[in-house]
Amino acid sequence: MNKYLKINLLFLSLIILCCACDSRRNQILTNILISPTMTETAAPPTETPTPVPTREPTPTPTPRVEAENLDLLLFGDYDLAEHNIRLRIADAEDPVTILQSQTNLLELSYLKADYQSCIGLLDDINETAALAAQAPDMVLSKAYYIHAQCADEDNRPNTAIDSLKKYLEYAPGSPIRSEVYRQIAYAYRDLEDYEMFRDYINRSISDDAESGNEYILLDYAVSYSLEGNNDEAIRKLTELYDNSADENIKAACNYYLGTVYEAMELKDQVIARYQDSVNNFPKSYYSYLSLLWLIENNQTVSDYQRGLVNYYKGQYSLANDAFRRYVRSEPGNDGSSWYFIGICQMYIGDHENAEASFTKLINDYPGNRYYVAAWDELAYVQWFYLEKYKKAAETLTNYVSRHPDQADSAAFLFEAGRILERGNYLTDAAKTWARMIDEYPLYENSKTALFLAAIASYRSSDFETALAYLNRLLIVSGIPEDQAQTNFGIAKIYQKKNDSYNTQKYFERAAEQTKPDIIPSARRRSWKGKPISADPHNMISILTCGLKGRSRING
Repeated sequence: MNKYLKINLLFLSLIILCCACDSRRNQILTNILISPTMTETAAPPTETPTPVPTREPTPTPTPRVEAENLDLLLFGDYDLAEHNIRLRIADAEDPVTILQSQTNLLELSYLKADYQSCIGLLDDINETAALAAQAPDMVLSKAYYIHAQCADEDNRPNTAIDSLKKYLEYAPGSPIRSEVYRQIAYAYRDLEDYEMFRDYINRSISDDAESGNEYILLDYAVSYSLEGNNDEAIRKLTELYDNSADENIKAACNYYLGTVYEAMELKDQVIARYQDSVNNFPKSYYSYLSLLWLIENNQTVSDYQRGLVNYYKGQYSLANDAFRRYVRSEPGNDGSSWYFIGICQMYIGDHENAEASFTKLINDYPGNRYYVAAWDELAYVQWFYLEKYKKAAETLTNYVSRHPDQADSAAFLFEAGRILERGNYLTDAAKTWARMIDEYPLYENSKTALFLAAIASYRSSDFETALAYLNRLLIVSGIPEDQAQTNFGIAKIYQKKNDSYNTQKYFERAAEQTKPDIIPSARRRSWKGKPISADPHNMISILTCGLKGRSRING
């Protein structure tokens, strides 16, 4: 969402506050957020020329066209918007109209990231407001809020605080009051005034309990340590750690507790907290920081956990080394390291060894929790990186043979067909897909697989087999769009066989089944992200081009 929408959506909700105002103020407030409809300045009537031959008609002046200012801001035409706003200011005599236009100019400066100009414009707005008999609160509140955002972007926390407080004076019942309290709080934190930071965080939470999310509570707890109140920091951080279910929050609490304990020279407490993060929350960046401290301070760390932390940090070479040290030192390990070793090798380009690592886990550790994922990754490496299409498909069909009743088997068999098709092994792809209707008839893609088997056979010019698959699909699927695309496919086959009678018959059947009252649009399927009806024109590209592209197994 762009800056314009964000700011104006916030202020649209404030209109409710003005319900008690008189009609004149309501009209003023409406004009703040909704500019007048785009109009052209009416040209004065052209003077009618007289019959006198020597007299020429008076030319019609070119009208001055003003586009709607807020529309121009929305679409990013800032130069024209500024031109029109300044014209409006120059032509206006009413201070309220000028005030509205100056606020538009302030907003324009914010959108253009011209924060210094934005900050300076507030003086002009205040001067104009002083001349108005009754300056609308909505306009002034918007001006101060935008001014605060400019000050914040320009690293002027004192100015931001003052403007946000003025905003609350003009909009005391603002629906974004808790957010404004929070903005004030963080401006105070930038000034290292932690007492006021906590005061405004408390106001924000009191105003809206949901505004006190755990990351704000983390900042709240850390603020005590920043002003030297270590005991209270420990109490708040420990409380947040105990109550949170977010692993990143827990790792963060451990990290900041460690910094407090280190300042108090309680090294054993630091080690305990950092070890807890490395061992239990390896995905968190705070755990990575904890790992660095432990290594720098010569502390013993499990190579498996060290490998996980490096892995989630994206340091695949370091992770690979750590996992290898672990399997050498722990011959009785459960095999999980080989899964991560394979992933790391895949990412660093060592694809042959990645293939070997996944194979080792599959052969030696069939009870491992990464067992199924290892089959998946092994097939992926084989077809995507090594281009061993038949080998990759064989990997997946071997899994299906060993574990026909497992939840992943149907998806693996479907993917095996896709890999064979990518390698242009069309006959094998067709046979693989055709298995699914018999072996996994309830799988959501089994009917699709039968249709794809027909396409693969068609592309390999095996028209009789393709026809057999499509005729079977007519029997197993009663969905109108399936019937339509199947009849169209049959027509295409008969067309190839120069059978004009059946070609015409099945084209007509397909056309009949594409009627809107037969095929509800909500049930139409898609192909490569695009909707597919049974319209013969939509089916031509599928039958002639087949399946293309590469996608990871199971998504």
